[in-house]
Amino acid sequence: MVHTLRWDSMKYAELHCHSHYSFLNGTSSPAELVEQAVKLGLKGLALTDDDGLYSVIPFVRKCEELGLPYCVGASITVGQDNTELEPQTGQHNGDYIILLCQNLTGYHNLSQLITRARHARPKGEARATLEAINELSEGLICLVGGKEGNIPKLILD
Repeated sequence: MVHTLRWDSMKYAELHCHSHYSFLNGTSSPAELVEQAVKLGLKGLALTDDDGLYSVIPFVRKCEELGLPYCVGASITVGQDNTELEPQTGQHNGDYIILLCQNLTGYHNLSQLITRARHARPKGEARATLEAINELSEGLICLVGGKEGNIPKLILD
């Protein structure tokens, strides 16, 4: 017997989504993303802008207004202070992880991690070290996708 999956019967939550606050990665406002997720029938949405929590307040407000379960997080560039970033984009050739907050402790730790990653760095060149991520990991869920970059290679090895 063949079972055909139907999109309208699937339970799916998007866990890696960028708003227009992520330069060259997102084009929609947090409110537009939430509205579209509701239209598509998603069961939840995680907003994970690049190296920051810029749009958390409008995102959470819109999710609560429309009754969409949500998760706050960020896409974190991983590297040492002396590593080079790609020109223009600030992206680090796949050397990033997605961190999602499980609770208030996770939110505090993610905020601290972002602060450390941005400390004494030019705008758009945040870097979180593996040591800092390990130290501040309580209350956070880490996602890594794809096979590009050093982070997935470390995990696969």
